[in-house]
Amino acid sequence: MRSDRFKYDDESDQKVPTLSGMVEDRIIKAMENEKKNPRRYLFLKIGLVALTLVISFFWLSYAPDGLLGKMDAVGYAVCHRIEARSFHLGDRAIPLCARCSGMQLGALLAFVYQLQWGRKAKLPPLKILMVFGLFFIAFGVDGVNSYLHFFPNAPHLYEPNNTLRLLTGTGLGLGIGAVLYPVFNQTLWTDWEDQAALGSWKRLFALIGLGLLLDVIILSENVLFLYPLAVLSGLTVLFVLGICYTMIILLLFKKENEFTTVRSAWVPLLAGLTVAILQTYLIDIVRFNWTGTWGGFPL
Repeated sequence: MRSDRFKYDDESDQKVPTLSGMVEDRIIKAMENEKKNPRRYLFLKIGLVALTLVISFFWLSYAPDGLLGKMDAVGYAVCHRIEARSFHLGDRAIPLCARCSGMQLGALLAFVYQLQWGRKAKLPPLKILMVFGLFFIAFGVDGVNSYLHFFPNAPHLYEPNNTLRLLTGTGLGLGIGAVLYPVFNQTLWTDWEDQAALGSWKRLFALIGLGLLLDVIILSENVLFLYPLAVLSGLTVLFVLGICYTMIILLLFKKENEFTTVRSAWVPLLAGLTVAILQTYLIDIVRFNWTGTWGGFPL
């Protein structure tokens, strides 16, 4: 037994586990659970996989044809999809509007960007959170200003455009990813690290630079880049929703911090994705029956 797993408490004069000792115990317990793989959970796992396949089949059958059609159905569940406020591949609007495209792709960029620093689970320091707070305010101001243009005589600050929608959406998305990543690590993993991945200005500015580069690529509307980004934006909706539902499921079933690998965590991850697909499917049904079209809301 390692000597640094316990320390003496001065008040009780007894041995108490250290933080590293508690983490080590959780890792050992998680590894033992992985090896045991109780048979009583086998039917639950089979049932989850079957449920995922059934829901996915019905949703894919209900959604429009083609890969972009399926992504349209994803965007249809979370976005107004107004054509005038979206970028286009030829004559067709991409699955998400300019603002939502920036938000989803920005969130994915921030999440993936932080992977290089491992399972850091501490929120960025306050000074960096304040920058993301400014991005949130910009998103809100531009969103309200843009919304006011639905009403001809309503006052507004400036003429809205898709470039501003994309930029403010990306800014908010970077903030979402910056917070979602450490919260997810702290909820799922046994061996999470009490440090911030975005703990310095250098890392923050590098991320913002990548976000601006992403926006420049989108604004080019070059089909070679815009097509895969359009598909990726739709998949990101399911990814972000799946991550959020995974955390909720872990908390509800008191299974947080019990996993050491993606392989060992596939059940809650698949369960979260399944709920995300089900939500998308149900919203699609309601909206399509209400509007009778897969297109965006009319202006």
